[in-house]
Amino acid sequence: MEGARNDAALEILKDQGFEIGEAILHDDGRVQYRIYLKGEPAWVKAGQELWDLAAGRLTLTEINARQMECSQRPAKYHE
Repeated sequence: MEGARNDAALEILKDQGFEIGEAILHDDGRVQYRIYLKGEPAWVKAGQELWDLAAGRLTLTEINARQMECSQRPAKYHE
C-alpha cells in the first residue's frame, strides 16, 4: 500500500513539473528518491516527506536544509 501511495505522490510531482530521478533503498529499509525542480536536486524520503512535497507543504530547498542540519548533528540524533 505504501508503494502505491508513493507512486501517486511521484505522479503528482511529475504533473507539477518535477523530474524524478533514481530511487535508493537503504540498509534499514528506508527509500529515498532523487527529485529535481529547475535544476535543484534533493533526496526526498518516501512517505510523509514525499507527500508534503507533492502537497506544497515543503520545498526542495527546505528538504535540503533539513538534511544539512541533520548531517551536522551527532550520529545519535539522526533519524
